[in-house]
Amino acid sequence: MTSLLLRTAQSLTQKTLRLTPTIQRHVAQHINGSYRSKELLAKTWHSFHAPSMARSFSSTPLLQQYSAKRQKKYKLKTNHAAAARWKALSRRMYKRSKEGKSHFNVKKNSARLNRLGKGAMSVPYHVRHLKKLLPYA
Repeated sequence: MTSLLLRTAQSLTQKTLRLTPTIQRHVAQHINGSYRSKELLAKTWHSFHAPSMARSFSSTPLLQQYSAKRQKKYKLKTNHAAAARWKALSRRMYKRSKEGKSHFNVKKNSARLNRLGKGAMSVPYHVRHLKKLLPYA
């Protein structure tokens, strides 16, 4: 198998084929005799012959088949309890409505009801926590 690999590597380097940098490095290491393990040698041999065998019946382009896969980014989860209570404004400020105006309003005076109707802004302490709770706000 070693002589077969050597002949294949030499013929591939003599031909004007486009080889990936990894395969070129493996070929150069084998020709120089700097391989250390038979497993790496076998993997290299399969990497030479796997594309040609796979391409005979594959419909995907060769570049897509051997390109590096992009890692997906993790989606951060929004805390929906915080999203229902806080609305994001510009410059990382948040606004919420005050509690105590939903019922039993007959016994509250008009000044208190007007005060409860206005929104409340977040303080820096809240902003630190709301940035984590509402990552896309």
